[in-house]
Amino acid sequence: MMTVASPDRSPGQEAITPPTSAPLLLLGEMPAELPPEIDPTDPMTRIPWRAEPGIVRPNAGPHQGLIQIDPTIWTDHSTTFDQVVVTDLDTDIHPLSYFDVLDAKLAAGGVIWVKSRNEPFPWTDWEAVAKRAGWTIERPPAREGWTRMRRAAAQPRWRVTHALPRHFPEIAELFKSVFGHELTESLWRWKYGDGRGNAVLVRRDGKLVAHYGGMYRDVLNQGVLERVAQIGDVMVAADERGVLTRSGPFALLGTTWPEVYGPKGYGFPTDRHFRVAEKLGIYVRAGEMFESSWSPSHSRPRWATRARHLTPADRKRWSALEGLWQAMREDFADAAIGVRTPAYIEQRFIAHPHNRYDIVAVEGRWTGRVLGVVVLRRHADHLEWLDYIGPIDSLHDVVDQVRRLAALWNHPRVTFWTTDRYTGLFSALGAQQRPLGLLIPASCWPNAENPQRYLGRWWLTGGDTDFR
Repeated sequence: MMTVASPDRSPGQEAITPPTSAPLLLLGEMPAELPPEIDPTDPMTRIPWRAEPGIVRPNAGPHQGLIQIDPTIWTDHSTTFDQVVVTDLDTDIHPLSYFDVLDAKLAAGGVIWVKSRNEPFPWTDWEAVAKRAGWTIERPPAREGWTRMRRAAAQPRWRVTHALPRHFPEIAELFKSVFGHELTESLWRWKYGDGRGNAVLVRRDGKLVAHYGGMYRDVLNQGVLERVAQIGDVMVAADERGVLTRSGPFALLGTTWPEVYGPKGYGFPTDRHFRVAEKLGIYVRAGEMFESSWSPSHSRPRWATRARHLTPADRKRWSALEGLWQAMREDFADAAIGVRTPAYIEQRFIAHPHNRYDIVAVEGRWTGRVLGVVVLRRHADHLEWLDYIGPIDSLHDVVDQVRRLAALWNHPRVTFWTTDRYTGLFSALGAQQRPLGLLIPASCWPNAENPQRYLGRWWLTGGDTDFR
């Protein structure tokens, strides 16, 4: 979970007695009865791991319901423990952060005893993630109420771990090696900070070799509000890409992310990358992206409409965005469409750390009523139309004004990304169409029925990406 966390915090340990050469660590509250193998008179260090400062804020997950245990507050010294007792495990604990903490504190050959707060605990769901993180979960029948964990005798070739802000330098290095350009920390925080996203890592011999991120988005799917993830920043080091098995880095990432954080919503993989994920049983096809394009039109003013730049400081026109979004959601009631509220527009476009966009309101010249709002980005060889907020019946006037702006700003053409479901709508408005080679995936792992809710329903534009 790439969130903004305080870099320096005190350990927050409650020492019952100083640890010895065979110390015992208790995570949570003192239980009424310890496992039979543990001598209650042994020296013990207790850490109330559900309390500050032992957690990273905000919590992780689409609804920020997963408590992230912060390993940095316990790894600033060399103490490890031969036995660990965990007394308050529940499904609100982030499993990867849990495994990372235990990996940092358990001595070689050590054992962990776990008692969950609520029974039955979904150990079956956790076992798959535990295996990828290098752990074995045992449930001895003679130890009712206690589950035993050990490091796997044979550690996996690739180990799945949790992403935290302190891992950014490694992630940026991998990003540059894979994509060939820099990833700034400000851009990373814009994507993932303050609970906006999560990422899963894969390490080999401690070195970061793969990364899989997801940025959360509120969407309306046939009128029902959902919180899904846009998958992005999927990268595997060059010397690891040839392993395309179910135990390879990409498969580990693509299965662990939805198991921990819930089903993915959409993404923009190339045809080649999509085919790999499809073969591994991670994605099915939900649609395809097309580019609509127009030549510029006359730059002279229009008799019936006009275009004006829009900013939050222009409160009257900015407030019109809410009404435009309400009209748009009615027109797309049978679609899957990302929420386009004023707050979303501010975060997505105005708060972007690098790109600069023109947010333009198209309004009636005589009425002053805002008909629709577009988001534009100027490039040397074209004007990119990134997003639209408004009803369908305003698109004719909006396209006319965007083409006029292209002429006014000396751009030879206008481009707009849309899904295959809506190519006919823009062809009727004079657009030329071409496929982009970007397929829209739907997550079929671990729920094979999930894609049926999205097939052929998406309204997606360039503004729904994190890279335009």
